[in-house]
Amino acid sequence: MHSATGEVGVVQRLRRTLADARLEPHPHILAGFSGGADSLALLAALRELERLGLLRLTALHVDHGIRETSSSEAGAVAEVAASLGVPCEIWTIDPAALDRHRGVGPEEALRRERYRAFAITAARLGTDVVATGHHQRDQAETVLLHLLRGAGLHGVSGMRPLSTLTVPWWDGPGDRRTIRLWRPLLDEPVDVLRSFAESQDLPIVEDPSNDDSLFRRNAIRNEVLPVLEAVMPGSVANIARFAHLAAEDDHALDALATALVNDAPEEAALPLAFVAQQPVALQRRVLRTWVLARIPHLELSSQRVEALRRACLRAEGGKRIQLGAGWTGVIQRGTLTLEHERVHRGE
Repeated sequence: MHSATGEVGVVQRLRRTLADARLEPHPHILAGFSGGADSLALLAALRELERLGLLRLTALHVDHGIRETSSSEAGAVAEVAASLGVPCEIWTIDPAALDRHRGVGPEEALRRERYRAFAITAARLGTDVVATGHHQRDQAETVLLHLLRGAGLHGVSGMRPLSTLTVPWWDGPGDRRTIRLWRPLLDEPVDVLRSFAESQDLPIVEDPSNDDSLFRRNAIRNEVLPVLEAVMPGSVANIARFAHLAAEDDHALDALATALVNDAPEEAALPLAFVAQQPVALQRRVLRTWVLARIPHLELSSQRVEALRRACLRAEGGKRIQLGAGWTGVIQRGTLTLEHERVHRGE
């Protein structure tokens, strides 16, 4: 392990984060490894913990296949992983697979395929958890993107250090697999991670698409955050801190909504009066919780939840609210029920 104080600090903090996560003893970690500074810092720090006998490590590089140089970059990434003594899996996304993701932009389509690669590889290797190199600035970008989309508290609470994800979460082909996502670097500033990565004396494989502001996240990173830092130094860290505070509130409200839904008088139909008697903030939570308990893989936007809430309060018999993926919320006889288009067509 390198002896510089900052470098040791990254590894020490990662070791504490590993203990706090309370994973299985000696877990097998599948680490996403793009080859950039952030993922190199993650892989190098995890490798130090592997040398200490605290975990077993495998890297996964996802070649998005959208640039002519991507295959050569994948080879360079594999060499870096080999230099660290870490086995590296390479997954190449089939460009034709992106056509399956209709209704979303290329950024989201690539994200979906990337997590599909994580889920399938983790299942094949029998890994316990997937680790990614998301850091403090990534958290700030996520919060701002959700704010700009008009998300509620759940969205602006950002990424969680440890969470579960079912892939695919969208309506698509393939077996659904649940993976545990571990983001141990969320509190780390990007410049600290870059310094640690550079100290490894290994090539950093930069992705030129990170500079393309046609992608919204890149525009936030390259154009918005620098302005915010100029206006208020420390903005990135403060936005990330806000995400942590919002997550605590979000968790508490979710617990309240779950308890209310569990006490709801009916299973297949939700009484409109039961929704109306809750405070407004809990009305949305109750509806989201009730719907997702019955359609776990539905991508339910805050706009759809609000439309559903308003329809429940108006109690208009026969009112139908489209929820996505062929599902509809139906207001009838004083209750909310859920219906899929195949059932509605009598198939």
